[in-house]
Amino acid sequence: MARAQDVNRAKVRFDDGMREMPEGNYEKACPAFAESLRLDPLPGTAFTLAVCESRWGRVATARARFDDFLRMVAALPNKEQKKQSDRVVVAKEQIAKLEAVIPTLILRLPPDSPRTMVVKRNDMVVEPTEIGTPIALDPGDYELSTEVPGLPLRKKRIFLVKGEKKTITLEVPLPASQLLTETNHGSSSGRKTAGFVIGGVGLAAIVTGVVATAIAIDQRSKIDAHCGAKIGETDPKKCDQIGFDAAQNIQSSTIISTIGFVAGGVGLGLGIILVATSPKKDALDARTSRPRIEVGLGGSSRHVGFDIRGAW
Repeated sequence: MARAQDVNRAKVRFDDGMREMPEGNYEKACPAFAESLRLDPLPGTAFTLAVCESRWGRVATARARFDDFLRMVAALPNKEQKKQSDRVVVAKEQIAKLEAVIPTLILRLPPDSPRTMVVKRNDMVVEPTEIGTPIALDPGDYELSTEVPGLPLRKKRIFLVKGEKKTITLEVPLPASQLLTETNHGSSSGRKTAGFVIGGVGLAAIVTGVVATAIAIDQRSKIDAHCGAKIGETDPKKCDQIGFDAAQNIQSSTIISTIGFVAGGVGLGLGIILVATSPKKDALDARTSRPRIEVGLGGSSRHVGFDIRGAW
């Protein structure tokens, strides 16, 4: 009974995929075919899924699906294999075409990598046997991370395009104390660059504050002209639509102005300090000489935030 239900459900999902694929809705069609194949593993379904994945642009997955189809056909009796002969020819032709456009990624570890370091790709653990060997992947965005127990996680994002062969040397997580040392004793050029970048962000925030203040002043004149006695109301807080909109704009502009001036002052001051205190001689090797900076600016009506992270 359970087997019959799986077969019926597989047919329904296959039909779902066949309705979506001609419309180009591969993100719906391919999962439908995959579920149908799981419920009722038929060679025809495997072939259709491979075609769907190929049209979707998931070239590495498509190649694997065509391989699955060929293995399924090879396990059939000779009579059944002949029924699939045309599809076998197409599958082999498609595999040859896909091989030329499948991206590959080689991950390498630096010499100082600890044995306890765990490497992940999109939150999936990369096995030690995959390190240093080409990995066939679909085109797209990937997040690489390295993790050592007790140390900060390090992440890196990459993007693969069709046919690309990319090699990435992963970074080893560093203790917080070493990151602080690198920040305090960074190279002269790197520290200065960081100072100029952060100072520039601070200056831009101040300019934003000035602009927001000017907008608030302009909106104040609209309130004076469209509220209270100006529109025949005894209550000075009663306004027409223009006055009401101006009041709302003033509130927003005041918040932005406050954030801009406070965060801008902090950023500009920190940038000046970094430039002024940069050492005269490089204290880092080539591995840490380039600045890595993350600057965050944010706030609300009650709080202002200016977050800076990186290594110089």
